[in-house]
Amino acid sequence: MQAMKWSGSLILAFCLLVCFGCCQVEKDPIIYRQAFEINLTPKPSYLKIDSGYFELNRKTVILTWNDSTTGANYLQHLIAENSTFSPEIIKIKGEEFRQYPNYIMLNNETKTIGHEVYSLVIDTNRVAISAMGNQGVLNGMQALKQLFVFDFDKGHKRNNWYLPTIEIENIPVLDSFK
Repeated sequence: MQAMKWSGSLILAFCLLVCFGCCQVEKDPIIYRQAFEINLTPKPSYLKIDSGYFELNRKTVILTWNDSTTGANYLQHLIAENSTFSPEIIKIKGEEFRQYPNYIMLNNETKTIGHEVYSLVIDTNRVAISAMGNQGVLNGMQALKQLFVFDFDKGHKRNNWYLPTIEIENIPVLDSFK
């Protein structure tokens, strides 16, 4: 009788282990581009690399204002192609972004000196691309894409991607002649 209780407990423990083991999302190793690996094209006007990283995962959302939906859709597709998740796109107004703990924000309503100018800021909680128009946002997204590790575009889907904390401002040389 004692052996039956013991084997029943073992079976229950095994079932619980299998159930909870399968329910957990495996975390990928924390790998992101180090300072010496960052070589952006075109070279930005201002670049500051900090220590730390932003974790892009299934809890990350893409926040956008009015006209940035094209850029948001492109970014969502790019992430979904290379990840086990697809971030939700949320249209926001004003300070609504503060309620989201992990986000990528696309803002095409920033006052700048040209349509191709952008600012890209990555800290531990957010990625923010700011520009005066959609072309600037697109330029910022191209810089963002270059900050992913080399595996990003290689068809290896991951649960988590990591980006270095960084500040970039870029004023394309030809933009000032328009």
